[in-house]
Amino acid sequence: MRAHFRQLSLMTVTVLLALFGHGIGLPLSMQLAGITLGVSEALAAQTPNRNLASTPARRQDDEVDQLTRAGLQHLQTGQFQAALTTFERALALCRAAQDQIGEGSSLYNIGLVYGNMGEVATALDFFGQAQAIFRQVGDRAGEAEALSDMGFAHWNLGDSARALAFYQQALAGFRDAGDRTGEGITLANLGDAYRSMGDYTRSLTFFEQALPISREVGARDGEGFVLHGIGLAYDGLGQPERALEFFQQALTVFKTIGDREMEGIALSSIQAAHRRLRSSEPPKLTLTGLRN
Repeated sequence: MRAHFRQLSLMTVTVLLALFGHGIGLPLSMQLAGITLGVSEALAAQTPNRNLASTPARRQDDEVDQLTRAGLQHLQTGQFQAALTTFERALALCRAAQDQIGEGSSLYNIGLVYGNMGEVATALDFFGQAQAIFRQVGDRAGEAEALSDMGFAHWNLGDSARALAFYQQALAGFRDAGDRTGEGITLANLGDAYRSMGDYTRSLTFFEQALPISREVGARDGEGFVLHGIGLAYDGLGQPERALEFFQQALTVFKTIGDREMEGIALSSIQAAHRRLRSSEPPKLTLTGLRN
């Protein structure tokens, strides 16, 4: 069982974690926070199907599942030390049973805890361990998730080149696994990263690829984020009229889903675009002071 840690930075405000409604996520730090899904819903989707026979292996699986559920509950409520202790117990059980998939998932979840505690370098180490195991067992989607989070960690450590490299690897992994949600999130990550670097043309390319995927999977929050990102890219390219179109579309989405915080951000972007439009207009000439 693996919690999903997917984040995007947008103007360093509290926005979009688990962007396309796919898994559980919590903030990496106080500066990088986001929305979370309900634990019960996500856990129901993640709980593996087990043989119902009562065997020692079955009982261990049950214990690992219970520990992971408890750890995720602690994580969501900000009880990081309790979450860490719980995930470490699950990790020890998986290693004793030589359960590599469980080991990789537990390492991944421990990385989530350290990330949420702001210990990004430590989180990166655990994500790397998880990624190596997922690759070894052939879990392409799991490996892509770990790679994506490694990219996000490198980004927050100030290493944009490595962050982009990991995002590209994650994108290839999600595509290989047929994970459209992961693909869309990673495309949006890339779009936002290039926007932050001032490469608005490349940013626009990635955001435009992410937009139809967000609509395909029915993720309105993701759609709103990407629409706003496209607006920011056009604004950076000096096209406030086009930016305004996408900011308005994003605002409509955020109003529809009741995301008041992102609604406020979209409104601020709309106001800024209007100001830029007014400042770019030529001054109006008036005839004053004429005398016969």
